[in-house]
Amino acid sequence: MKEDDEPAAPTPEEAALADVAKAKRERRMGYATLGVIVGAVFLAFAPSAMLGRASKSDTLCSNTDYEDQPGASEGCTWKAHAWLALPKIVPWTRKEALATDRSITRSQASRALKRYSVIAPDAKKRDEAAHAYLEECREPSGTVMGANGKTFSDDPQLTVVAVLSGSGAWEEAARAADLTRSPMNLQWAFESALATADIDRARAIAKLDPSGGPAFDFLLQTGSFLCLTGDVDGGRARLVQADVDYRQHIPYEDIDAQVALSLCGGTGTLTESRGRSAVQAARLFAGKLDTLDRLPDVDRGSAEASLDVSELRTPFVAAWLASGKHAPRTVVDLVSPIVPSRMDGVSPWELGALGSVSPLASATPIAFDPEKHEKAGEALLALAKEEEAASNDPKPAPSKDPAHPNDGFRPLDEVQRSRDAIVAGRKDVAKTLRDRAKIFFREAAFMRAALRQRAETARDVERSLGLDDDVFAPLHAASLLVLVGDDAGAKKLRVEELSQFSEAGDGPATSDLLEATIAMKEKRWDDAHAAAKSARRRHPENMLEATSWMVAATALKVGKPDESPGLSTPGIFERDKTTWEKLAGTPEAQRKELRMRMQGLDTSQWAGFALPAMFFVIGEAAKGTDPEAYIDAVVGINDRRYWTPFGMRARAEAARWRGDEETAKKWDGRADKLFALVDRPDRVVLARLAGFY
Repeated sequence: MKEDDEPAAPTPEEAALADVAKAKRERRMGYATLGVIVGAVFLAFAPSAMLGRASKSDTLCSNTDYEDQPGASEGCTWKAHAWLALPKIVPWTRKEALATDRSITRSQASRALKRYSVIAPDAKKRDEAAHAYLEECREPSGTVMGANGKTFSDDPQLTVVAVLSGSGAWEEAARAADLTRSPMNLQWAFESALATADIDRARAIAKLDPSGGPAFDFLLQTGSFLCLTGDVDGGRARLVQADVDYRQHIPYEDIDAQVALSLCGGTGTLTESRGRSAVQAARLFAGKLDTLDRLPDVDRGSAEASLDVSELRTPFVAAWLASGKHAPRTVVDLVSPIVPSRMDGVSPWELGALGSVSPLASATPIAFDPEKHEKAGEALLALAKEEEAASNDPKPAPSKDPAHPNDGFRPLDEVQRSRDAIVAGRKDVAKTLRDRAKIFFREAAFMRAALRQRAETARDVERSLGLDDDVFAPLHAASLLVLVGDDAGAKKLRVEELSQFSEAGDGPATSDLLEATIAMKEKRWDDAHAAAKSARRRHPENMLEATSWMVAATALKVGKPDESPGLSTPGIFERDKTTWEKLAGTPEAQRKELRMRMQGLDTSQWAGFALPAMFFVIGEAAKGTDPEAYIDAVVGINDRRYWTPFGMRARAEAARWRGDEETAKKWDGRADKLFALVDRPDRVVLARLAGFY
């Protein structure tokens, strides 16, 4: 090769440029290598960090409702999902990222549910949020990255029914029943269906099999409901299962299940526990009691302390008296121990409220035929006349005075109270017979009221009052008349018979509560307010809450909130408590914050005397929004008295006080659907055992 062909040596300038190019290549390779390393590290660790960041972002977004303003979380929901863009792509975090995304979506749906139930109540939007939440909960559970960076198993199906029913979204709560087999969740779903009077869905839920714990309450409710709605075979099977389940956890048989089984056409064993006569009463009503030649043994363990003879014996005595003619002195031995108790009245919005002498007020349900009670009362009056005529005869026939009745039907258990009552009753047979007749008419009136038989209730009320010297009896009677919708009859009684309380300045607070109720139904707000204040002035301690609700409601209606008693709201998260009346008068911006922070509602059993007033006051705390949606969320599904058809009538009445006739019609319609199921005395008992009467 010639020397001329050899490459020329680079010039200094070219060498410098080559060195620069080489350095650039090396830097690029270094950067690429570093990028690969950084990318690998990023892909290895960043997706997991982003998972935690997504959960933390959702938590921070949720906190804005409490820290900035109620409902503020609605504007930041997108941020949490944005953090999951990469983790959902990367194969090794994709599964967890999708589970976390579903969990965050459920969290946001849950916040929307709260937003439209208590912060800015709106039933339509609440139900849309509830539907979205339920559909999200249908996804299988998975492992989720929490805000603290730790993973946990997320199973929304454990709580979905509680979340939905607790927000007042009962239709969706009932639909969620297929996601659970927890007895408690199934019970909430069943009661949610009843709260909307969805009979078909309640029946479907009643056929689901619970698992995972004691289920006798759910089995008793649903078994009774299936019997009530015509599924006798399904109902019996449920009730037998309830009795077995009860004995597995509690060392004696379940009286209520046996009562329901007897009324459903089945049979059950008798126990030695208190209340066994309830089973026999059910058998008597169902025609399955073999003989009525003696009264059933009952309550031997507690008879000395408390013998509830009125509620436990009258069905048997009535059946016996209606079966034929008996000697007055035989009958007096039998009926003397049936002693009437004082009655302060019953709530016109609850069946079986405290203060009633009726069997329906008992924790032990008893079925009886009111016609037999009426015939028993008539028989006692006829025997009283016969005895009076005999006592005027100059040569009265000699009468036997045996230790026991002489026709094979013995008196009550031989305890001192019974013996003393029999001795006292024999001193004036005619008076004793008349006095006991009123008890049968009273109880017949109560069962007639339970069946919404207005004319029959009024008739039995009149019969009992004609024989009654108890000053509280007219109040009890007037309450029953309001319960069946006979406001005119109740008002007449109130004016004619109860005015003595007002004139004397004493008497029970329930008298004024009844007057306030009638006045509010007639839209006489000033009169109602005056009566409510009178009730509060002389309330017994246990009636404080009822009188307070009524005073608060009437004070708001007449525009005098300063005369309200100061009903304290439930606990408020990180804020001082306030009163319902102040809450109703607070500007909406502050009200929504307080509503968001309030925790539950705790009312006493006596609040039932003022249910419409309670619903009205709670609704006023959300006026300007959707009061009904707010009431749904506040009162809760667990207190069954709110969701009986009588409670629904109270809800309708409160809506009328607000001038909302459309809502009143909705609640009256739901009440009518449940009332239609209860058209016989045995169905009254089954409905009570099913939890909605």
